[in-house]
Amino acid sequence: SSVLSIGDINLDHISVYKLDNSTIRITGLERGKTEVSLYNISGKKILNQSFNSNGIEDIPLPKVSTGIYIIKVQTETGIISKKIILE
Repeated sequence: SSVLSIGDINLDHISVYKLDNSTIRITGLERGKTEVSLYNISGKKILNQSFNSNGIEDIPLPKVSTGIYIIKVQTETGIISKKIILE
């Protein structure tokens, strides 16, 4: 079983918060390829962006209405989803 084990992947150190209504900051990223997707509450994908992270990344947002959004961050080690409220 240890051969097929992937170990514990802990992405709890990643934080997502808004700087203003047009920018989201993601911190705690590991170096490497990262993909960020933004979904509205009904599941429609609004943004998809790939980049090579260096720990902190600022993501410019398209013009979106106020509400609750889900951000999916996919790194080389795993995937984490966070909820964010844009006002």
